[in-house]
Amino acid sequence: KQWYQRRVRGVTDQLMCARISRDQYVSTFASLQQHVQRLNGAGAGDVSVNEMKIRYTNELRLDLYRHWTLMESLKVSPYTATRFRIWTTKGKKKLNEFLADMGL
Repeated sequence: KQWYQRRVRGVTDQLMCARISRDQYVSTFASLQQHVQRLNGAGAGDVSVNEMKIRYTNELRLDLYRHWTLMESLKVSPYTATRFRIWTTKGKKKLNEFLADMGL
């Protein structure tokens, strides 16, 4: 029953390392949800305490956010750094404006 956890971790790692696109990730995740529902016996009407659940959430791609501040994580994350072009003066200004718009 733990196969789905390994699969979710693997697919998420592929997304974070840019090996697959966001669309491929979402379609793989939807397929995985269908398998889990099938294994749970969806539609049977019985809800079990041991029921497996998978939820998809759309989160920011911030590497090491748990260990660093939000500003450091935004600067170092490949996704946000390239979107803001953080290596330029204009990019740094955009990042500061973004944080100001968020109220941080």
